[in-house]
Amino acid sequence: CAVMLDTVGPELQVVNKTDHPISLQVDSLVVLTPDQDKEATSNLLPINFGGLSKAVKTGDTIFIGQYLFTGSETTSVWLEVTEVKGEDVVCLIKNSATLAGSLFTLHVSQIHIDLPTLTDKDKEVISTWGVRNNIDFLSLSYTRHAEDVRQAREYLSKLGD
Repeated sequence: CAVMLDTVGPELQVVNKTDHPISLQVDSLVVLTPDQDKEATSNLLPINFGGLSKAVKTGDTIFIGQYLFTGSETTSVWLEVTEVKGEDVVCLIKNSATLAGSLFTLHVSQIHIDLPTLTDKDKEVISTWGVRNNIDFLSLSYTRHAEDVRQAREYLSKLGD
């Protein structure tokens, strides 16, 4: 039987350390902040990326949820950027939703987020769990171009057999 390791890659996430459901109401404002020491609330969502405020502009669309946003369910939220304040991004909530769980994927439509495809966390998991379990395949999430694959192969070759 073969063993595959799936990397997380440069996935932007909302971090809900309390695990309490977060109720977001249409036409309200919510702030996305890179300060992960803050508690997630209906007004404030900590994220795992400090560069979001530099990557977005007023009018950009942001989706947050555990699953693909379909527009017909209530577990994902559609946001519109209204303002950038320092490292924080202020957004208008476009649909009511309840985010339940500890991590939610954040996707910004039509922009490139400057993060490596193989993150430091991915490298740590590969060099520990992956080596210990002698993985046969590596699934490289969010691959954007051939250079991403070359860099992953180079990293794997440094680990040896």
